[in-house]
Amino acid sequence: MFKTMKTWRPLGMGFGLVSLLLVLISAICLWRLGEIGSGLDRVVNDGFPKSVIAGDIIAYVNSNARVTREMVLADSKEEIDGRLRKIAENRKGITESFDKLVKASRSESVNLASGSEELSSSSEQISRSMGEQARRASQIASATTEMAQTVADMAGNASGIVKSVEQTVTVAKDSPRHL
Repeated sequence: MFKTMKTWRPLGMGFGLVSLLLVLISAICLWRLGEIGSGLDRVVNDGFPKSVIAGDIIAYVNSNARVTREMVLADSKEEIDGRLRKIAENRKGITESFDKLVKASRSESVNLASGSEELSSSSEQISRSMGEQARRASQIASATTEMAQTVADMAGNASGIVKSVEQTVTVAKDSPRHL
């Protein structure tokens, strides 16, 4: 039994080395899992809410596009005014959502100098775009009002033409035919 003692020493050292590697690999795995957890936390608590806000902005913009199309097709002044109110509500929602997005981006502890500049630039572009949209919406409203007036005038002219034709037909029936 004492003669085999020489084989236990290398076996023990090998087992110790494998155990040490196991502990080292476990420590690395736990460290990496911590990084994955913090990355997931950043996505869930920072990235996802921002993407939801951006989705809201997109929904407001798409709603404005639909409402603008409906405004062009509207028949009455009341419908146009209702569409203009909806556009104003959507614009308010866009502004509020964009302010939330800017506030959420500025509250990060990470240095976002270039991101803040891009958000400021985007904010200015949105303000100009919303002003342009308001101007175009009022142009559409006035053009639609003019179109409605023109259609009403045409209807009045058409009824006048119908009366003239009816009178002509009545006169033609009553008068003798000349060949």
